[in-house]
Amino acid sequence: MSVDVQDNIISFIKNKINMGTIKHLIISWFGGEPLMNMECIRYMGKEIKCFCELRHVKYSSSVVTNGFLLNRKVVKELVDLGVNTFQITIDGDAEIHNKQRRLANGLETYSVIKNNLFDLKNLEGDFQIVLRTNISQQMLGNLDAYINDFSPLFKDKRFFAMYHTVVDFSDLSHDVTDRQVLNEIIYALDKGFRFTSMTDYLSISSKYCYAAKDNHFVVDVDGMLSKCTETNEEYSFIGKIISDGTIEKNQFFNIWRGTRLSDKCLDCENYSICGGGECPLYYLKHGIARCMKYYTLDEKELLLKVSEQQGQYNLTLRKK
Repeated sequence: MSVDVQDNIISFIKNKINMGTIKHLIISWFGGEPLMNMECIRYMGKEIKCFCELRHVKYSSSVVTNGFLLNRKVVKELVDLGVNTFQITIDGDAEIHNKQRRLANGLETYSVIKNNLFDLKNLEGDFQIVLRTNISQQMLGNLDAYINDFSPLFKDKRFFAMYHTVVDFSDLSHDVTDRQVLNEIIYALDKGFRFTSMTDYLSISSKYCYAAKDNHFVVDVDGMLSKCTETNEEYSFIGKIISDGTIEKNQFFNIWRGTRLSDKCLDCENYSICGGGECPLYYLKHGIARCMKYYTLDEKELLLKVSEQQGQYNLTLRKK
């Protein structure tokens, strides 16, 4: 990303904040490997953080990284820049991970990432680390080695796990079911893992996809804007940030906004939870709304039990 594009983005953010309606700015650095461009994070992060402090706007930031370069020095610097959450993708045990996530020169990465994480466990500081694992068919029931390697991390309350199903983004089909993923979560909990909030799956704010929200933008290296992080279709791009910090809109700017309802939504007991905003991309690809995760009563009850097991809320109401 050129300095000119970075300056355009900074101007765009300042313009938004100066409108007086922004109370909380969230920046996520990702794709491909953001820690290979620390210069960009330093330059933009410092400028944005200082401006938010000046305007009394809450600022928080995260990095989605493979973890290979995530050492103590880097984390200390990023925390000073307002980055307080680090998401690291680890795809199962060493054998599976090293098949899927090698360096460009072919060398394996699992042991380096593991050592980095255990070193960070001994680093003082106000930050959180989320270990994300994308669950595929071959991983179902085969995560013991991975769990054994990383379960000691969760004695530190700053560490969390996150499981997601592998998705084919050409048609948004899933490699495994959400219930299968939940079963793997329950198994890992018994082995000492701690997971990010499961009750988010039942809340309006998380079920309503970020891509449908007016103040969410994905910014590419050339300043092009999109709404979804997972697509590269013609309609993915909605415009471009230009030098005065405004958006040069195109014909697709408004197609991601609002709810996406189908006939089946009208009689659904979960309508008030997802509001038809579960996945705008699914609607654009298939012409029908996508159902929320865990939509049966039994699944929601199990999800709440998992949340209770983790102590994620302090009030429980039970129906007799």
